[in-house]
Amino acid sequence: MARQEPAADVGTSRRRVVLFPLPYQGHLSPIFQLTALLRDRGLAVSILHTNLNAPDPARHPPDIAFVPIHESLAEKEEEGAELDLVSRFLVIDAACEAPFRTALASLREKAEDEKDY
Repeated sequence: MARQEPAADVGTSRRRVVLFPLPYQGHLSPIFQLTALLRDRGLAVSILHTNLNAPDPARHPPDIAFVPIHESLAEKEEEGAELDLVSRFLVIDAACEAPFRTALASLREKAEDEKDY
């Protein structure tokens, strides 16, 4: 299938998709593949990410917004090293919930401010 060029943002805001992958390489790679497909269809993409396994924005197109959430996963990873997989995911979920909500609210507020112009 041929790649389409992303739709130009000509004075109108594009619909934005916010993605939040688990901070593991097996989740990050498919997110970037999905991001490319969404961008090809004219959607703007924001990727929320943790500091643990944070992607390097310089390695991706400049129109992808990378938004870090400020969590304490590094400390939680050490604490949860002996936990089973489900328990580790629950630890990640608990550590990310409040920072995720804060980052999402910030994105929404920014989008509302841009509509006012």
